[in-house]
Amino acid sequence: MKTEFLGASNNGVFCVDGVDLFQLKWQTTGKCAVVLEPGSKTPYTFSVYEAQQGERSFCFAAGELRPGEWSFYEMVEE
Repeated sequence: MKTEFLGASNNGVFCVDGVDLFQLKWQTTGKCAVVLEPGSKTPYTFSVYEAQQGERSFCFAAGELRPGEWSFYEMVEE
């Protein structure tokens, strides 16, 4: 599964297409993705989640690279 870095947040707010992912209920997909930290390219293993807002669905990998700093990655088709 390939990923693309979306961004990071340390303030409990992270928006994708105008939707704050922290305000949605995340459901784990049971899958994991190996992601690369943008600066150092250090690999990390993050859980993959799905979240819904009405008709909209979001699928992303997320985790903490440092305490309180969440990083988000988009799942990209290979």
